[in-house]
Amino acid sequence: MLILILEFNLLLSCSKKNKDYPLDVEVIKIDVDKYEEIADASFFVDTDDFEIIPLETSDSCLIGNVTRVYLKKDKIIVYDEVQKAAFIFNKDGSYYSKVLRLGNGPGEYPPVVNDIVVTDNFIGVLVPAIQKIKFYNFEGEFVKDISLNGSWAYTFFTFDENKYYLINGWGRSDQGKYHLFTLDEKGKLDKFLPFESNDEINRGWGLENYYSLFQNRALVIYSSIDSIYSVSPDQKIAPKYFVEFTKRKISKELAEGDGRTALEYAIKNDYFTGVTKIMETTRYLVLMSSGADMIVYDKTAKEVKSISTIMVIPEWDNFSIQLGAPGDIQEDKIIYTMEAIMPQYYKDTFNKNTCKDKRFAEEYSKILNAGFKDTDNPILFIFNVKK
Repeated sequence: MLILILEFNLLLSCSKKNKDYPLDVEVIKIDVDKYEEIADASFFVDTDDFEIIPLETSDSCLIGNVTRVYLKKDKIIVYDEVQKAAFIFNKDGSYYSKVLRLGNGPGEYPPVVNDIVVTDNFIGVLVPAIQKIKFYNFEGEFVKDISLNGSWAYTFFTFDENKYYLINGWGRSDQGKYHLFTLDEKGKLDKFLPFESNDEINRGWGLENYYSLFQNRALVIYSSIDSIYSVSPDQKIAPKYFVEFTKRKISKELAEGDGRTALEYAIKNDYFTGVTKIMETTRYLVLMSSGADMIVYDKTAKEVKSISTIMVIPEWDNFSIQLGAPGDIQEDKIIYTMEAIMPQYYKDTFNKNTCKDKRFAEEYSKILNAGFKDTDNPILFIFNVKK
């Protein structure tokens, strides 16, 4: 398997130099001249079905910073990176429980968490500093932990809660310099996607998330070569997409150097740093670049439909969405959070009378007039992506 992956890497590396790609790698060409600051989301958002859910605010569940939001079964799980906590709400927004177990005792974790990942039945707290993933149920109770067995990871995913795919953002690991590991509950470890020699310590900067998990596959970003690998439950791993920016892409020297310098240069000169996050739906890939730009790629038509910073929904009086953190897409649903301070601003910009969707107008106006304070928990919007 490793030999095959190395061959893929070599082939892809050579292909980029002569612009001739492997047949089974789909090239997504990003024409940056088509960039718009504001784009019409009518082709993308299905406005027929939506939910607006204010999350309960109480002393038990004060959210400092929404880093990620997960929908699992009838629960909403919000990860607060500042507090290293997962707050669990019922589908109506009422508080249910939380995972906040900072400490060194049994069932606790230190405040050096790399990520919190929600699976079908567990909330996994990834703490490479103590070489463990600690698992809790949705009641907030400690269930088990799994040793990382000398590997390193910034996040992980699983198809079946039996085998875990660990994504290493840098070349740090006692088990060798690999981008991807698999780990089962007995500690058996496999290694995939070795880092290139000149890339092993200078990549991973600027990434919002390293993967998307949709239906029966995961897409994993190998950012410094703008390649996206497909991973299947039977551990078939191969390059699937290559993203090619036609202009305004930072140089190879900057990409392989200090991440802060590269990011500052990209922002100052309006350059693209590469792919920083990927989300997948039945029809679309949504790629994030430079932390703000949304690139919507139609997998069926094999074309880029939109490049923008903000998308607006005309039927909802140009309600705007951004899909960078903490906005996300899961299973054809857009999950978008709005801090409580924002409804005060939107009171002056949203016009109930000009909103074409009367149901949205009524429900959204009710929320805007509910008297939210700046310190209240966010409002959650859930709506569908068109198929």
